[in-house]
Amino acid sequence: MARNHAPTEEIVCHVCQMQFNDKVQLKLHVAQIHNKRKCKFCAAEFNTKPELAQHKLTVHANLKDIPCDECHMTFYTKNELKNHIRYHHQQASCPECNAVYGNQNELKKHVKKEHGETRTMKCTMCSYQCQASDSLRHHLFYEHNIGTGQCCENKNMPK
Repeated sequence: MARNHAPTEEIVCHVCQMQFNDKVQLKLHVAQIHNKRKCKFCAAEFNTKPELAQHKLTVHANLKDIPCDECHMTFYTKNELKNHIRYHHQQASCPECNAVYGNQNELKKHVKKEHGETRTMKCTMCSYQCQASDSLRHHLFYEHNIGTGQCCENKNMPK
């Protein structure tokens, strides 16, 4: 029995009109041929961010001369320094619970751990939910006295 196949769509690079068998090959072609990462200090071009970063470290390390006053890391541009300070040295507060953290990195960990999309850990004594077992242990200890040797007044708790 003969099969009817829908005609395959033509996959063509919008820049150079080169044809490809699938979209993955096209995406790789565009990234490597047309989306080169350019060094801002010289005319060198690279296929990937890691290649460009390695080039900067080996060829232009002496141009990394903008220091962070707090940790003495150095940066190529003022914008890189600004992003570093914002992410690593400025306090940040959680938009969900207003908890304050020392930097964006700590806030990001908190949000993922406490306010993530999938809440799998549930307290059997109240409606508290969280993602991490250590958060649930902390909750049980401080809210229900579990692990303290004392019993809480919750009706659901077995005696």
